[in-house]
Amino acid sequence: MSTPFSLYDYSSGSQGALLSTVVTTGAPYLAASLDPCHLAGAGQCTSTITWNALGYTRAWVFVQDPYSWGGVEQPVTAGVSGSIAMTSIQGSPHQYTFTLWDYSSGSRGANLGSVLVTAVP
Repeated sequence: MSTPFSLYDYSSGSQGALLSTVVTTGAPYLAASLDPCHLAGAGQCTSTITWNALGYTRAWVFVQDPYSWGGVEQPVTAGVSGSIAMTSIQGSPHQYTFTLWDYSSGSRGANLGSVLVTAVP
């Protein structure tokens, strides 16, 4: 099950620009602070990935970008809950899918959630 969350600008009193969207899947929580994140002068931006896999004894966050690392999923960090600032988010054509995996048995189990992070100028 996927659940989208969107943040809109209401500073004018009515709904304005879309500021961020996060799509979470599954019961545990996985989210990105900025999606899309806005590219700075260096052509990269930062998005903080936050997760909570309460009820599980071990979990890993992985990232996959079809245009980096040969498209192979890479480990980011382990822990049942936490957050990590991902500082090297690049713009198009890069799209970063962060996935929270259950490792309670010692090896990869169920996909507990995923979020897609992109960057815009």
